[in-house]
Amino acid sequence: MFKRLLNRPPLLVIFEPDKQISILIGAHEDLGHKGVQSTFETIHYRFFWPHMYTDIKHHVQSCHECQILLKTVACRVHTISWRGEYD
Repeated sequence: MFKRLLNRPPLLVIFEPDKQISILIGAHEDLGHKGVQSTFETIHYRFFWPHMYTDIKHHVQSCHECQILLKTVACRVHTISWRGEYD
């Protein structure tokens, strides 16, 4: 089944949860653990399923590797060094 749009090619409608998960893994994990919006933009040009954005958001937010990366980035201490005329 396809969903037709005015200015774009038709989208393949995916109802099977196994295929949805396979597409999510391909778009998020296999393409470098992009964020929610980037993963959504990658998927929505070719596919459609009900509540797709919510599924993508849940998948990205529950990704173990992304959670670890966010913790390491948040734990870094940023120092500001100033070399100016008041030194």
